[in-house]
Amino acid sequence: MTESFAPAWPCILLDGQLAAAQINPAALRLLAANEPVLCLRRQRLHAPGDPLALGRCLAAAARGERSALALARPGRPALTLLAEPLPTDGLDWVRVCLRDPELELPDPRLLQSLFGFTPTEAVVAAGLAQGMDSAELARTLGVQPNTVHSHIKRVLLKSGARRQSRLVSLILRSVAMLPHPLLAGAACPPGPGLAQTGNDAGQGAGHSPPQPLPAACACN
Repeated sequence: MTESFAPAWPCILLDGQLAAAQINPAALRLLAANEPVLCLRRQRLHAPGDPLALGRCLAAAARGERSALALARPGRPALTLLAEPLPTDGLDWVRVCLRDPELELPDPRLLQSLFGFTPTEAVVAAGLAQGMDSAELARTLGVQPNTVHSHIKRVLLKSGARRQSRLVSLILRSVAMLPHPLLAGAACPPGPGLAQTGNDAGQGAGHSPPQPLPAACACN
């Protein structure tokens, strides 16, 4: 994979000892915003609220099993983590992908392409996918609630969804979901070595794996 195809999704590569060998800027930003839930300490991932669960998840990936973990955030959707084996060149890497539902936004322009929505209908559909109700959408668009209801009916008809919950599910599982601007453009670094976080400054500036890191760093 060339650098131009590197993902913007938060991604961390762990070596055979489960030490962070490479981390992309998107993951650095996500960790910085969620330090009480997940952080790097001495080049190792640490979950202050549930360290044992994280340890089991990473250990399973090191044994060759795909494993996932939801890290609770009070009053907010959980931060989710996928750990999976990534054997490359005889080395047993573990790839960790992070997903924060609060940092994934539906792109109205892509919704227009996918479902044939008008620009206003796409904004309404995107708002529904972000959890907005009719009143919030009416305030955002500067229209009456009845107008929003009319837009919603047309959106449901064009998408083939009979209910708003089905529409939201379609959007959230579609290619219209893009990284939040906080993560946009934060591709995987092209070379080996650990990019430092604030809570690990000075701990591993010279760390690099014994061989070049595998290029495949995309979350599935």
